[in-house]
Amino acid sequence: MANISVVDAAFTGLRVVRRNPGAVIAWAILHLISVALFTWLALSRFHDVFAKIHAMPIMQGHPDPATAQARLHAMAPIFHEILPLYAIMFPIALVLASIFICAMNRAVLRPREDGLGYLRLGLDEFRQFALLIALFVVQLIAGVLVGGLAYAALYLTRTVTHGAGALPMIVGVTVFCLGMILFKVKMSLASAQSFATRQINVFGTWGLTNGQFLPMVATYILAFILSLVVGLILLFVLAVVGMVTAGMGGMSHMDAAHMASFHLGAFHLPGPHTLTVTAGMPPNLFLPNGMPDMHALALFLTPAVVIQLVVHALVFAILLPFALTPPAAIYKALTADPNRGAGGVLNMS
Repeated sequence: MANISVVDAAFTGLRVVRRNPGAVIAWAILHLISVALFTWLALSRFHDVFAKIHAMPIMQGHPDPATAQARLHAMAPIFHEILPLYAIMFPIALVLASIFICAMNRAVLRPREDGLGYLRLGLDEFRQFALLIALFVVQLIAGVLVGGLAYAALYLTRTVTHGAGALPMIVGVTVFCLGMILFKVKMSLASAQSFATRQINVFGTWGLTNGQFLPMVATYILAFILSLVVGLILLFVLAVVGMVTAGMGGMSHMDAAHMASFHLGAFHLPGPHTLTVTAGMPPNLFLPNGMPDMHALALFLTPAVVIQLVVHALVFAILLPFALTPPAAIYKALTADPNRGAGGVLNMS
């Protein structure tokens, strides 16, 4: 079995972005479409719910338990009304996640299939959709099992130390965290393997990753640090764009309800802190039949807002490969023929 080059795998996202600027634009466009879709669903069908949330009084200071309980009781019907929104958005978010994950896997494992920015909607995406659901269920089960193991460690430590100090809790939390990290690292290549083999395989990489835990963790840590550095640079760009467009009527006229609708998008990145939110509730952007109110949209989608949305989408598209390509690069390295070079995006040339 081939070994993992930590630096090589961690920098895969950077190479994918550098070599495929057209793909980055395609990912940004898909992100913009997804934000528009989520916003349309939220504001055209559930605008009244957001208005109710906006109308709720803000709690000041540290309220007493009775007041907090009364507020939760008052908001319960509102949360009940918004559940259908998540019931609609969750499957759509899974489809979008499957498309983006397959695009990242395709950029690493099948780099020649670069049409439309590696974006497809076919059997690969369907398998990824099913795999995401399976992994969600498996992770819930693993969380329960690891939680039980952590509680057993906590109870045993408490018995041995006679409940002295915070040591039992520290041991329990440590066991839980280490157990979940081990599980997630061992399962992190399932997406890449299912994509490469064209079959759903939930536990196939459990054995493949034997002896590779520490290099994989090092790869993910280095990739995270790299994405953090790039993200800080992009955050500075976002801040500059926010300040430049603030005087042009940017997102400062978006109230909390409308901002919330943007954040409901599964892949939307939060805006810079330079953006402000006004207290007034603007008119609905959609007519009762769900069609857009063109006059309201014209007032809402100012040039500054459009610029900011485009920049946000580009930031998302740039950072996406940093998070999603290292597992595919690791899988490619572990399954590569040792008698030939890794090629593709793993090639440092």
